[in-house]
Amino acid sequence: MKDTSEDIEIYQRKLIYAKPVRERFGMAVEMYEIAREMAIDSIKKLNPGINKKDLKKELFKRFYLNDFSEDEMRIIIENFK
Repeated sequence: MKDTSEDIEIYQRKLIYAKPVRERFGMAVEMYEIAREMAIDSIKKLNPGINKKDLKKELFKRFYLNDFSEDEMRIIIENFK
């Protein structure tokens, strides 16, 4: 979805890149943590009572489904502990 005009995107980038690298890194970590928590909440809502191992598998699939083939995904998930 692209709902931001190009001139606004350019302005946003300028604001972000004006910040020190440490602050930008911190922002990225915070955004990842928020996205992770949102995904966990969504998975738990769809699967009440899900155990930790299955939650880990579902979270991995949610984040990386488009990055691996079905076979690669199966092999990776089979090796979760």
